[in-house]
Amino acid sequence: MITEGVIPIAARDLLRVVGSCVVASAVAAA
Repeated sequence: MITEGVIPIAARDLLRVVGSCVVASAVAAA
């Protein structure tokens, strides 16, 4: 679920973005 608007952010800080996605997915699945 990565939109075009967050691609530059993901490229600059990939680890934090991926971590946020993982946490968000875990919360949504809980």
